[in-house]
Amino acid sequence: MDYAEWQALVRQQLGESMGEERLTFSAEGVECDALCSADHPESKVTEAIPWSRPTGRPDEPLPWILRQEYGWADPEALHSRLRSDLDQGVAGIRLRLDRAARRGRAAEAAEGSDDDGASLNRLRDWNHAFDGLPLAGRSVMLDSGGSFLAAAAMFCAAIEIRGLALDEVPLILAADPIASWVHEGVLTGTLETLSDDLADLVRRSRRDWPRARVLAVDTEPYREGGAEIDQELA
Repeated sequence: MDYAEWQALVRQQLGESMGEERLTFSAEGVECDALCSADHPESKVTEAIPWSRPTGRPDEPLPWILRQEYGWADPEALHSRLRSDLDQGVAGIRLRLDRAARRGRAAEAAEGSDDDGASLNRLRDWNHAFDGLPLAGRSVMLDSGGSFLAAAAMFCAAIEIRGLALDEVPLILAADPIASWVHEGVLTGTLETLSDDLADLVRRSRRDWPRARVLAVDTEPYREGGAEIDQELA
């Protein structure tokens, strides 16, 4: 059904109550069309979004990828779920670390996971979680809070131990300490030290992980805090 056919069907069902065919979307009065699709008369989606899988060219933009979130605390349980889903064709992974790992609290992590995410605090945990998994061509995004530098280093080491080149795994390191601060209410260090860590991560990525996407802008904490859509985007 194209846009014109949809309009005709809605007019048939709603008659005059269809009005201007627009809906007020937010408390600020931002309006959007009642239906937005790829073939909308004003749509530029098909020109802006590369839907095909990447071919491996360094200058090629990443496609939009749906990522399944994983946060099983036990590395063995995490490995089992990842194995099952990857065998079923999952193309994107969002790996959420637990609170202790996100805050860089190794001593707290040694006492056991808080069940808020994957308890991956040592390289052997990462190795166990990803042992033998078919990661080539699968996009992996890390949700590691303020411990993004240590998490990126251990994950990349675990990948290389598997015998994979890092450019075979589209990697999103997704460092955003400000969003982590907003979401969790604590920082793993001062803003100055976190800024230094970000700079180190960028330098390391340019040297060793050239195809990795290092930084992220995570709007989820603001949306969960009650932000309207325009506030979230701002």
